[in-house]
Amino acid sequence: AAYIAALRASSPGHAVWKAFKIRSLDDLDAANASSADLVLLDINMPGINGLDLIQQIRAIDDMVSFIIISGYDNFEYAKRAMQYGVQQYLLKPCNRRQIIEAIQSVKNSRQKQELLISLKTENLYLKRRFHDTMQNQFLLEVFSGSQDTASIIHSYEKLLAPDGGAFSLLYITYLEERYSRDLAR
Repeated sequence: AAYIAALRASSPGHAVWKAFKIRSLDDLDAANASSADLVLLDINMPGINGLDLIQQIRAIDDMVSFIIISGYDNFEYAKRAMQYGVQQYLLKPCNRRQIIEAIQSVKNSRQKQELLISLKTENLYLKRRFHDTMQNQFLLEVFSGSQDTASIIHSYEKLLAPDGGAFSLLYITYLEERYSRDLAR
């Protein structure tokens, strides 16, 4: 109960805190686990090992963050917890300030992750828009006939295939010349 009070105090108005009793892996409700952003748990709980529970939750949702509050200071437990991506490992007895600091640390880390994902998504979107714009501009220049097609291709080559990839162009000059000759006959 003291832990839940500390949790609520750490971010008033910004979180919905729920406590669940899980006595075995069978009690793990996939819907509850996958909707959690943060799970606080002990390693040694009646009927279940916290590290096994983390592994099961990770299989459902790899974005969940974990804080372990445990009386075990065994390095093997901490090492295994790190392998499962546990962000904080607090030793009992811990006080309210330590819990709040751990939660704040996880919250800050998650916010940075979310910002990074958002920036990567926006960057990808902008790259696609730029690429589409360059394709359109390239086609306008090729079809306008104002420049030699080979020089236009050369000037757009790196813009249309920036990663050294390929782009395809059907060179239609020959078709135009042949069509013009056929019309002249």
